[in-house]
Amino acid sequence: MAERWRPRDSRLSRFFRDVSWKKWSVSSFLVENDASSDKIGELYQRFRDDMTLLSEVSADAPAEVKDFIEGLSMDTSKSSFMAEFHATNTQITTRDAVSSAQVATCNLYAAGANLVAEASVAPRKPKKISAAAKGKGKATTLDGPTEDRAGEDGSDFDLEEFEKKVEGLDKDRFWKLQSGRCVENIIVEAARKMQHLHILHSLIVYTEDKETKNLFTEEEWKEICDTNPVCLTNLPEDILAYLGSFKHGSVQGLHDATNASYPFQGEYVHHLHWDFRWVRTAVETWLGLYCEVPSPLTKTDQNESFWRNDVFGVINSLMRGSPNMPVVHGEITLAESAQRRNQHRGLFDSASRNEVGFKTDGLFQVSDIPPANIGVVEAGKTFGNNTDKKSKDDSVKLMNELHDMLRVRLKNLQAVDRSRDLVLVGHLISGPVLQTMYASSPGGYVVRIGQHHGTFKVASTIEGFPNNIRILTHLLRTKQLLVKAKRIMEELPSDLDSEDTASTSRPTSPLESRKRRVSLPPLQEHPSKRR
Repeated sequence: MAERWRPRDSRLSRFFRDVSWKKWSVSSFLVENDASSDKIGELYQRFRDDMTLLSEVSADAPAEVKDFIEGLSMDTSKSSFMAEFHATNTQITTRDAVSSAQVATCNLYAAGANLVAEASVAPRKPKKISAAAKGKGKATTLDGPTEDRAGEDGSDFDLEEFEKKVEGLDKDRFWKLQSGRCVENIIVEAARKMQHLHILHSLIVYTEDKETKNLFTEEEWKEICDTNPVCLTNLPEDILAYLGSFKHGSVQGLHDATNASYPFQGEYVHHLHWDFRWVRTAVETWLGLYCEVPSPLTKTDQNESFWRNDVFGVINSLMRGSPNMPVVHGEITLAESAQRRNQHRGLFDSASRNEVGFKTDGLFQVSDIPPANIGVVEAGKTFGNNTDKKSKDDSVKLMNELHDMLRVRLKNLQAVDRSRDLVLVGHLISGPVLQTMYASSPGGYVVRIGQHHGTFKVASTIEGFPNNIRILTHLLRTKQLLVKAKRIMEELPSDLDSEDTASTSRPTSPLESRKRRVSLPPLQEHPSKRR
């Protein structure tokens, strides 16, 4: 069989592999910029730059590929490009603009992807597939595949590994709903039919994922979400009143508020009064950013470090009033994921280096030897509302980190009867937007991850500062959950706890079920995703 053309420059293959990324990049761009004519013109320039790049890297392509690329460059004028947006409605809405943008650009990319797939990819030599490597699929985030992490073959997962994990579960410990169905059985059945790696392969139920929700009835889903719920308690009245004193939309109003006296009397007691000092310090930090000329908060192209350190750096000092609860920040390796990735290495297995864990941007810890992680911070440059590829990847990475941490915390918990009460916290920073996820194991082998509220966005101008107080209030409430997690971890076994957890009989009551240690199966992850 004659060998077909293969692009020498990998950028050509990578360009067409990223069709979905291009699609969501266009959509996010238009939503962010309100689809004005000037911005559409800027988008057109991006398109032209893409076409120039393709022409350069496809010099040795077959005629049909070069003709396709040259046709795009020559036939798509700025006027015809913009006409796609306004063809049906002069008063175009943002949603219409997104749809039209996909017609005007993304369909062209998709056509190119199909063409290159047919004409440009040389066949690879067949590889011998071992029994352990059979039954693999591509990796996915929440509801779509990712294909650029493990080279040109894509990222796949081992179905046999998944089946072995399921086989090792004790069915007597499955989470049985009032309907009589077990959550694990439903998840496993759905995961077996999937062609891509999904969080369900790790028995993770993300309460915002429609694909997962559709597996259950309304009554079952309500039970899953409401069993052993995550409770964010209200803050004390004095700290709420102090937060309210900063709800000003002017520099002078915030200046006066930060110079006012603290609301407590007498001697300063650090563990009692730190939250007041933290609130004032955070307000002063943000006030400085608004007063800077020009204000960096008005720029949409700030880098990830700015949002993590200059804006949400207030998270770093959140726990300073809580003894033995440091927040470490920087690029940190998550010990729990490293431990999982190296669990099968033998004592004398020195042929290769140890696998490293996930790289995180911050960790909430309980001081111990070694420190115990109970919360995580992940930072990204932009917010895509879980629609663009980067946003999805960040969300799934955060869920995986929470899963790894929860699994180890539950394994080492002394007060076994508190296993279902333990909640870990994950903050996802995407540009000026903050999302928070909470991880717990409400029943069986299931890890439930939910948000329980919307997103929080730092105001771009001083006039919107009162909305920023919602962020500080939210962070203080999540702090209470972290303190509770530390308290649960420090509790000693009660009379309820029986480390006779080897008993295999089905618990006859919720009280009895709490005697049994929760042993979560490891995260399902393909080696090519490790970084």
